[in-house]
Amino acid sequence: NEVLNGKGEEILEYSMYVFDRWGHVIFETNSLEAGWDGTVKGNMVPVGTYVYLVKLKDYRGKEHHYDGHVSVIR
Repeated sequence: NEVLNGKGEEILEYSMYVFDRWGHVIFETNSLEAGWDGTVKGNMVPVGTYVYLVKLKDYRGKEHHYDGHVSVIR
């Protein structure tokens, strides 16, 4: 996959964050259409593992949190 992004239906609020290994936010979005392409300020990030966090609210108002790791390889 070239881009990390969320997918879903009936989502009222959405936020996705990607962190480097020091815990700095290197990407954030509030749009399901926008995704992380493995760059920071137009430069490719080093090969490695990054952490993502997704927060969303569904149509019933229930909040969900998802986190995990994504590996950048070339």
